[in-house]
Amino acid sequence: MKILAVVSGLVVLVTLAFLSHYNRVHIARISFSVKPAADRPTIFDPSTETAVARKIYLPSVQKISPPLSDTLKEKYLLIEHWTTEEWGNDCPGLVIDFPTYYFDSQTGELFITINPTLLSTNMGYLGYGTSLTGAGAGANSSLSRIEAVPYSISDTTLHAVAAGGQITLTHKSEVIGLLPGTGWISPPLVENGAMGIPECSITTTHRLTNYGFQERSRIVTN
Repeated sequence: MKILAVVSGLVVLVTLAFLSHYNRVHIARISFSVKPAADRPTIFDPSTETAVARKIYLPSVQKISPPLSDTLKEKYLLIEHWTTEEWGNDCPGLVIDFPTYYFDSQTGELFITINPTLLSTNMGYLGYGTSLTGAGAGANSSLSRIEAVPYSISDTTLHAVAAGGQITLTHKSEVIGLLPGTGWISPPLVENGAMGIPECSITTTHRLTNYGFQERSRIVTN
């Protein structure tokens, strides 16, 4: 009987060890088999032309996010769609200069001029602007109030906002999901013979940035 008990105990130990090893392998296979939702990974733009290259200020978020209606009493959602155009040397020189807002990503302060005031019933702002480089120079920008979802400007539509600040958008035909503090960049699009000039080429890229929920008290108007 003692020998049988010892053998039975060894069988149990071996079985438990096998199951433990199998679970670890199975879990590891699951974790490595997860694929990103989009074909391209989320990219954070290192460009120095706007504030997204620096650490983005994100107000503290509770482990359990409050309902969106409660969050919007003190905070607002800030999203940016920025277009960069690089004009070739053979393109005519063009200068634009009319930015109407600036977001300080380190302090969370949003400085605005000539833009609609954010109402208590508004979900947040969608900022959009353009920068020219190369033969072109300067930038212009504006803010639009997000009243409800879905919300569209040009070829970009905001479809959903989660209580934690995650958003879902479409840019042209691409579906993009962004966590707070992350961004996405489109592949460069080169237009040869731009503006009817055979030698002129303009390279355009689009960047979408989700700044998440920011404090309404940090909006500074001039």
